[in-house]
Amino acid sequence: MLEMAEELSFIADENVPSQVVRELRRAGYRVATVDQIARPGIRNDELASLSIKHGMIIITRDVDFTGLD
Repeated sequence: MLEMAEELSFIADENVPSQVVRELRRAGYRVATVDQIARPGIRNDELASLSIKHGMIIITRDVDFTGLD
């Protein structure tokens, strides 16, 4: 399991509770927050582009995030 954790990295959207970020980090996953790698209020399409550029998986609670054009 630890090998998998080392391979996966995530971007936590602003609406993801800090406890989720802490627990994922504690489990060995690399997790960056929007505040750490972008700017507060980043648009969904910009966040998606950033995740693709860095090969990171987005964690979000934003129900309309999949509505990207």
